[in-house]
Amino acid sequence: MFETHPEPACRLVFEIGKLMKDYPPKIWHPNKKIVFEIAWPPGSRSEGKLIFSRWKAIQLPG
Repeated sequence: MFETHPEPACRLVFEIGKLMKDYPPKIWHPNKKIVFEIAWPPGSRSEGKLIFSRWKAIQLPG
């Protein structure tokens, strides 16, 4: 029988502001750097959460 509501094998939640402060991005590629500076201009605040989840393999119907 298939699980109707499977649970993740692993779930981690990161505060984006703390993540950006503790591990600032190191971007060397000039085009990627431009995109990052547009997305996060100097002085901008990073708020919210980044949620990572890993799911165990399930058998596909078929």
